[in-house]
Amino acid sequence: MEEIHDTRRAARNGSIEPGMVLVVEDDPVVRGMLGHVLSSAGYPCETTGDLDSAEGLLRQGDVLLVITDVQLHDQSGIDLLGVIEDVSPNTATIVVTGLDDPSIADLAIESGAYGYLVKPFGPSELLIQIRNALRRRRLELAARDERSRLEHAVEERTADLRGALEGLQRAKSQLRLAQEETIKRLATAVEARDHSTAEHIDRVSAFTRIVSLSLGLDAGAAEVIAEASVLHDVGKIALRDGILHKPGPLTAEERREVERHPDEGWRILSGSGLPLLDTAASIARSHHERWDGTGYPCGSIGDEIPLEGRIVAVVDVFDALTSDRPYRPALGLDEAARTIRAGAGSHFDPYVVDAFFRSFDAILDVRDRAREAHGPLPGGHQ
Repeated sequence: MEEIHDTRRAARNGSIEPGMVLVVEDDPVVRGMLGHVLSSAGYPCETTGDLDSAEGLLRQGDVLLVITDVQLHDQSGIDLLGVIEDVSPNTATIVVTGLDDPSIADLAIESGAYGYLVKPFGPSELLIQIRNALRRRRLELAARDERSRLEHAVEERTADLRGALEGLQRAKSQLRLAQEETIKRLATAVEARDHSTAEHIDRVSAFTRIVSLSLGLDAGAAEVIAEASVLHDVGKIALRDGILHKPGPLTAEERREVERHPDEGWRILSGSGLPLLDTAASIARSHHERWDGTGYPCGSIGDEIPLEGRIVAVVDVFDALTSDRPYRPALGLDEAARTIRAGAGSHFDPYVVDAFFRSFDAILDVRDRAREAHGPLPGGHQ
């Protein structure tokens, strides 16, 4: 009886949550007894003897707990558990049976029952089962609500993060476009000084992309180097027209002035903090360095020379050798190829030379298409 008194006090204090307990029992005596115990304990209660009536009450809502017998004439209380799962999934269940059969208990628990009672049982045992079932129900609903809250929070944060990433991607795209536009305008400035340079830088860019891929660089890295390479001679903006367009060989003093253009290119392009322009600055300064350290302007040796500079060094010289110059006609392909091979390990990085010749057919295809479009390949002073 102590359990009944405790439950009554809970009802008076408002700690029993609103809703009713539904008893499904085909024996009217047992049904009446269960209803009396529940009402005496302060639980609002409805009783019925068949599944159809039980389902109707469940569909009306506000059913906290169902207490159902396993055997209901020609129906099964276990079947009712499936109905509860469909129409009132927040409702707790306790199964009652007159057979102490572990297999029935296992089936009831597997079907979603919160508790299991074997007849005969006393009021205290029933009320303890009810309290435990309702406590479990509260915990499960709280856990479900918390899980839903967390899922919603994760969805919101994910949406925020996705929005931030999309914004970052747009900003990166705009930044990349700004860098490309800067390079395009600087290249236009170089072309304005020396019209022959326009086709030269286009070919060098195409060759650079091919060799970079042949070296195993990914497409993104190869594209950055190729785009940046169009400014490899931007420092020539600082040269006097008399030197830039001189039809014959340069004097020693004029050669020294020409050899200033890598540093001038570095001065123009460096310090932006932008990847594309920083790469262009590196190429402008390093594409006349030599593998053996005898190049200019820094005399860097071997791997001290940035890879992008080593790549452009090979393709720039190849294009210069196979283009008409003010002071000499273009070399034949065989002679130009022999010159490049001979420079491996002294003038050029041998690995870059290998990559160049692995992709030689693609390079010649670019060169031939340029010749078809523009005629013989002109060029200025290196």
